[in-house]
Formats: sequence, structure tokens, C-alpha cells
Amino acid sequence: MKTKTLPGPARCVMVLGTTSGAGKSWLATALCRHYSNQGLKVAPFKAQNMSNNARVVAGPGGAWGEIGSAQYFQALAARAEPDVRMNPLLLKPEADTRSQVVVLGQVSEELSQLPWRGRSARVWPQIAAALDALRAENDVVVIEGAGSPAEINLHASDVVNMRVLGYRPADRLRARPDRPLRPGIRPRRAMAGADRRTELCSGAAQHPPGAQRTARDSSAGSPGSGLSPSTRILGNALHQRTGR
Repeated sequence: MKTKTLPGPARCVMVLGTTSGAGKSWLATALCRHYSNQGLKVAPFKAQNMSNNARVVAGPGGAWGEIGSAQYFQALAARAEPDVRMNPLLLKPEADTRSQVVVLGQVSEELSQLPWRGRSARVWPQIAAALDALRAENDVVVIEGAGSPAEINLHASDVVNMRVLGYRPADRLRARPDRPLRPGIRPRRAMAGADRRTELCSGAAQHPPGAQRTARDSSAGSPGSGLSPSTRILGNALHQRTGR
């Protein structure tokens, strides 16, 4: 196991996405190994995960608990001991309208009975404490968001995207299909998109909390100069089919 080498709390890097399935988990896993290869002590963190794919890991006081499989493998990539604090809130769907709530590795029957939107105030203190503890023990914490931070209907109950980013400002990584790699950009939004190309975006976001899931957007432009290669290829294909 590595020891902390840098003074002060860990620097945070957060991966956000335009939708579920955008590649956030893969990118976060790669970052964990990358920073570990630099000789840094690294931990992954995802405030809330919704998955029935879980692993049993070490918990507080020698107890065992569950976290999402993604954070388990991210911990292995970081060469860290998997810990329930890396995924403090795990939702395990039992039906279309019901999930089992796992907090710091342990099932909470009380929270499982609460409506989805009624849980955030109850679970946020544990989420914040878990992140603070990981930052105190590591050089870098790689934070993964959930779904998309742009779904405003879940704004008020968000505990995994913009609320985490606002609580502990982080560098953000996004992937966009229409831009080449350009370090140092400071966009108004930091999102992960279709083709996994990334930009490191320094500074803290000044946006209200977002949400978790949204539908994947797609767009097509017409052929012409000034368009990205991917848009131009799609536009050419449409032009061949429609003549427009």
C-alpha cells in the first residue's frame, strides 16, 4: 500500500458525463492508474451508485460492506484497498419504483422506505464525511459523477454531481466529440461525451446542483467547412441519402 506523499488534503479530479454510458467509469479507472503510476496515493470516489453489481469490501470497525463494482475495480487500478467510503451510497434496484439503500456498506431499511427525493438530506452528511476522510488520507481523489449533471428535474435532490463538485472544488475532465485536446480550457460546463477525448478544466464550477440522468443527445450538421470531422462525415452521409 502506498503512503501519502503530498501535504494537505488530496487534490480532486471529477469526471462528469452527458448521459449514463458515456464512459465515466472507464475514464475514472484509467485516471486512477495514471495518477498511481506517478507515485501518488490515489482513491476513487462516487457519492451515489445505482447498481446491483456490488463487491464486499472493508468497512469501519473491521466490518464488511458493499460498494459498486466500478469503485471496487477503480480502487484496484489505483493500487488502493477497496473501502466503503469510496461509494458511500449504493442503490440496489428491487423493482421499477423501489431500491434497497446501502449506506457506507450497510443496508438501511429506514432509508429504503423513504421516497427517492426524500433521502438526500439524510445521506449527504455521510457522503461529505466519506469524501473528507479520503481527501485527508490520499494525494488525489478521482471522483466520478452519475448520469448527467444537466437534468434539472433532479436538481433539488442531487448528491452525486454538482453538489459534490461545489462541496470540494475539483478539476474536471470532459470528453467532447467535436473538439480536439486542448489543455487549460475553462468551460462553463464540464461533461463527458461520446468519443472519450478529454480536456482538463481547472477551477471550480459556479453552477447550482444538477441531476443524474438524461437521454443521449445527437446532432447532425450539413456538409461544409468549419464543422468538426465527425459532424462533417455524418452530414455527407445525410446529403448522399437526401440530396440536401
